[in-house]
Amino acid sequence: MARIAYFRRILKDDFFKRIKFFAEFLSARDILDAAAVENYHWRDRIWTPIQTLWAFLVQVLEPDCSCREAVAHILAEQAACGQQVTASPDPSAYCQGRQRLPLSLFKSALRQVGQRLQAKIGSAYSWCGRRVWIVDGSTCSMPDTPSLQQSFGQPDGQKPGCGFPVARIVAMFCWATGAVLDVAIGAYRSSELNLWHQLWGQLHTGDMCWETVFSALIAIWQNYSKRAVMASFACMEPVHEPWIFGEASV
Repeated sequence: MARIAYFRRILKDDFFKRIKFFAEFLSARDILDAAAVENYHWRDRIWTPIQTLWAFLVQVLEPDCSCREAVAHILAEQAACGQQVTASPDPSAYCQGRQRLPLSLFKSALRQVGQRLQAKIGSAYSWCGRRVWIVDGSTCSMPDTPSLQQSFGQPDGQKPGCGFPVARIVAMFCWATGAVLDVAIGAYRSSELNLWHQLWGQLHTGDMCWETVFSALIAIWQNYSKRAVMASFACMEPVHEPWIFGEASV
């Protein structure tokens, strides 16, 4: 099974391998097409959607990387490639460009990378000829702003004005590559089952899902059976054998 840490190391440490990775798994054409779908327009200057997304990934991969450091990193990469560096090291233009990017562009980039990583390995890593997915949920905190508080809310244990808004996330991973194929995000009090339901369109007949976060097994299984999808659920209590539902049991 492929290790996602391998691809993370490429993106973080090796600039020229990173160029090759983007050319293979997330091309400039993909990003521009996603922007066109949203009718997003921009000036053809330094901080295009492609360059802005690249700088944002630098921030994500580098711990405690500020906007200024991300811009400096991009300028250094341009110089290393022999390109003429014309952009200012001031991060204001980058910050404005990042704020303007539509959320759907980031979602499209996520799905494109996941789908192409999966296509690259094909059926080499499967279980009894089936695609295998791992589904799990988590939460993440965000800056304490009025709009985020209103949209996501915060845990009950935090007093108003003393906590941070928290989002609930359910992600669908490809077992073979470790890549995230899709993700659903909701308010802190959202049901993980409802968020997972938003991702069911990614499943194909015969797929196998391993889930660790749900207890409403009957309701889930009734919907799975309509798609002829197998599902395995982890229990909160110890059991001798895993629960597996579908066309066959093991």
